[in-house]
Amino acid sequence: MSKLNSINFTNKTKFTNLVLLCTVFTAIFIPGHMYGWLLEKIFGILLTLIALTFVSFNGLRKTIWGVSFKDVLLLFLFLQTLFVLGYLYTISLAQEETGVRDYVNIYKYIIQALIILFVTFSLKSFPLLILERMIKISLLFALIVFVCFLIDVPILTPLFRNVIYAEAKMRFGIGLFRTTAPFENPNYLGFYLLMALNYLLFFSRSKNRRFYLLLCVMLLFATGSRSAWASAIIVLMFYYFLHVISLSGPSKKTDTFSGRLSVAILAPVLVVGLGCVFWDQLSKVRRLMEIVDSFGSGGAQQVASATARFNSFTELTEVITISPLFGNGTYKYTLYQVIDSQIFSWLLSIGFVGTSVVLIFYILVFVAQLKVSSCRQHSFGVLSFWASLFAMLQAGAFLDNVRMFFLFVIFITMVHFVLNYDVHNKNSHKDIS
Repeated sequence: MSKLNSINFTNKTKFTNLVLLCTVFTAIFIPGHMYGWLLEKIFGILLTLIALTFVSFNGLRKTIWGVSFKDVLLLFLFLQTLFVLGYLYTISLAQEETGVRDYVNIYKYIIQALIILFVTFSLKSFPLLILERMIKISLLFALIVFVCFLIDVPILTPLFRNVIYAEAKMRFGIGLFRTTAPFENPNYLGFYLLMALNYLLFFSRSKNRRFYLLLCVMLLFATGSRSAWASAIIVLMFYYFLHVISLSGPSKKTDTFSGRLSVAILAPVLVVGLGCVFWDQLSKVRRLMEIVDSFGSGGAQQVASATARFNSFTELTEVITISPLFGNGTYKYTLYQVIDSQIFSWLLSIGFVGTSVVLIFYILVFVAQLKVSSCRQHSFGVLSFWASLFAMLQAGAFLDNVRMFFLFVIFITMVHFVLNYDVHNKNSHKDIS
């Protein structure tokens, strides 16, 4: 077994691994929306305390995702300062009382920094195979819940429908289905599935990953999230072009020229063929047909949800002008309750200055991962990962949620460790498997 998946444990690493395992399991499966989001708030508090404890007792790393630790620390301290100053500036202008949510979220970037330090420290001694198995279990769980909403299964259907996911945005009706489990919102599930799809497609070494890839794509469709669909298409296009470009190079290990050629030629034919065969069923999917109809009736503005989102962005642009350079800090929740874009959320909370700093940081991480990619498949995987997630972030402020940010950091760190393992061991991943 690869050293990437098997590590000689000391008592300290066993305890660290147990804590990380329980934390990741909870982050994926906890029904955080229950009891008025109480469970998710408790999870956020416990995660912060765990991260603070581990950072206090285990020291710090020299680099994080290929970026100097000092640079990362300075960046998050700068963002935290902007966050607080923007908040104080806005309330001094508004002269209004602020809610409890503002006070709780005031330490947002300190918490995010602690989460990054905790994950990058603890994951270095954790077998990635276990995390991958947990991802696969979550896909199977999501399928089970989806089936239980479609058909009545004794005990399970009442449990999921009337108790655990009664307050989630699960929607099932004629021509409409939107699954969310194990999350509350279908877009949150779409964001998680998108990260899983990227990892399984480009970085996984599992032999049975093809089944879970198909399951992941099916669940992405079942979310009914058009943003997730568009982002998933980006991922699949990168994988397709990887096969096409590989035709010009020599085959590696078990890959053959004929296999690559068949994928490059047959993939588009297969997609069109399946679309024709199942068109009668697909035409009944309301959210899909709204997209199809929009092409002949004036574009995306004809889709109700898209129009509402465009109007929301227009209103947000006006709100941002209150403090465009440095933002409004956590006071943004008082100014605007629902923000369906991570970019707009950053602009509203930390302004153009803070948003630029955040984007530069993630660009540095992207470049660092691209530099250590030891093969074409990894390079395309890094491009796909960041391009698809950036597209998805235009449809939701996922990184403002502690639970989703933690899972986001987990996936980035998993990808980074796979890339670095191959570089240090001079053992390039197969280009296409």
